[in-house]
Amino acid sequence: MAAYNKIGFLASSVGGMSVTIGEGHNRRNFGIGDYVRQLDAAGIPAAVACNDGNGGIMDAINLILKGSKVPHVLGYRIVKPDDNPVEHYSVPDYLREPKEAAQRHYNLLKPVIERKVDLPKYREHLWWFPVNEIRAKRAVDENTGKKEPQYGNMNAWNWMGEFCYEFALLANHEGYRVAMPQANSGEPQIKELDGVEKDAWKQPGMQKFLQLCADRPEQVCVGLHEYSWEVDDNMGGIMAGYPTKVGRFQYLFRACDEMGIARPNVIFGEWGWKHDIIPPPEVAIKHIREVAKIYALHPQILGAFIWYLGPYNNSSHINDLTVQLLEPVTRGTLDWRFPDPQPNGSLDIPTQTKPKDKDRGKENPDMPEDGSTDHSNEEPASTLARFGTVKAQYGLNMRSEPATDGGQSTIVVMLQDKTRLKVLAQVADKNPASQRQWYQVAVEGFTGFVAADYVVVDG
Repeated sequence: MAAYNKIGFLASSVGGMSVTIGEGHNRRNFGIGDYVRQLDAAGIPAAVACNDGNGGIMDAINLILKGSKVPHVLGYRIVKPDDNPVEHYSVPDYLREPKEAAQRHYNLLKPVIERKVDLPKYREHLWWFPVNEIRAKRAVDENTGKKEPQYGNMNAWNWMGEFCYEFALLANHEGYRVAMPQANSGEPQIKELDGVEKDAWKQPGMQKFLQLCADRPEQVCVGLHEYSWEVDDNMGGIMAGYPTKVGRFQYLFRACDEMGIARPNVIFGEWGWKHDIIPPPEVAIKHIREVAKIYALHPQILGAFIWYLGPYNNSSHINDLTVQLLEPVTRGTLDWRFPDPQPNGSLDIPTQTKPKDKDRGKENPDMPEDGSTDHSNEEPASTLARFGTVKAQYGLNMRSEPATDGGQSTIVVMLQDKTRLKVLAQVADKNPASQRQWYQVAVEGFTGFVAADYVVVDG
């Protein structure tokens, strides 16, 4: 079965969710409901979430109630209570023991979510986001050197794992599905990226939560955010810093592989470029397709929601920009097809461990023993054994194969501008239609291939 685009929209209770398209007699409004209905008619899941309202959500639920079997991905989050404009529903009480904090947070949210969206009627169709942009690490006071207070002086991600586990048990008991903890883009901390002792995903409490996700994939999943924090293609656009911002979910999958836990389902409760701006539609749609192709490799990724059909910082600017994407994203989703996803898609980060196949209860037999690609039979076009310097302002990806499209080429590591490396050989791109040349290089304990255009060879 071919894979589809899984990137949809995040709406709000007060956002504008339609735009005028067409000219003359063809001029009409196109809204979030059109997006949902057109995808449903084509048998393609829509991805819609909403803050404090039900825009788009009820369009899908009404179709489901009328007999649609399309598995739309629908999310909901409480941001502000009706009687108080100050947001206080997004984060739990970090000073309490995790189980107690989970119970208190559940008791706080449940009556509100039932009142606002009548969730009990539709709980089997919705993913609930109980927390948002939570504390992923404890900040340090510059004056005192002390960390933010946390119950029992626990590691923040360990505490969060325990909290998510306990909250999920409470929610599941009453039939609610949850996607948590909706960590911000670039979080949590990873050993090789942030210099911490171990990956945050391997904290005991988080291991406990991830095992619950593996045991209850239809009831509990991991919620994350992925933003690039860049709009301009000259600065990397949506792929700026990939895979440490957009694509960071892969570190979660790798950690699960290494712990012997089946990869969890993932929902990106927020997705995009920046909180206050997105690229023009013609650029944005190119970016969306690029990331959609990556997400399509992984059946565990259920959906992502573009920020934002709603106001931000008392301004409608981001809403006015995002609404322009409704029709082109709908059209693209109807047209795009991606290769069949694999049970455990390859990762664009260094990995040594085979993933656990949750469907067959065994390791993935298609992955090489060491997680790498065998190039022992390749004949390099020329042998150099010289040194060179990376010349790429925004970094250069070292890949496992001399190619960017097709095959099993994955990113081994991102090399910074001016990195010195040993050039072992020059080879042609594995895609016969490409004229690109590659250098096989060795640096910092890694060996792989980099585009020759971005390396200045000595001499």
